Amino acid sequence: AMASTTNCVNVRLSAAAMYGAPTEAMRLLAIRTDLESFGDIAEAGIKNINDWQQVVQAVYYDVRSAKAAQEYFGDFCEFGPQEGSLFVTVPKAVYQGLHVEEVANTMCVEGGDFEVEFFD
Repeated sequence: AMASTTNCVNVRLSAAAMYGAPTEAMRLLAIRTDLESFGDIAEAGIKNINDWQQVVQAVYYDVRSAKAAQEYFGDFCEFGPQEGSLFVTVPKAVYQGLHVEEVANTMCVEGGDFEVEFFD
């Protein structure tokens, strides 16, 4: 099952094989540089996701950056947990007066308020 898109990606260290750099440190730097090319990163680093697997984890400010990174790294990469909330609940009266350009999704919730999901 395809994991839902989040602002966090986990790139397997085996992705380092994509790069011809002579040392692991240089290959990790190459992964990091590529990750940075997709957008602003809130945090990045090596993370243990279980007892035997380490990943380079990057948390982007914008979900679209994470999606682009995931597509680039393909099978070497999957989405990690969403960091921070992209949802804001807005009262109906306020929502109708809003002109929000960059909205990922909008849902009407109980009581007529709107839940607005942003890309960043």
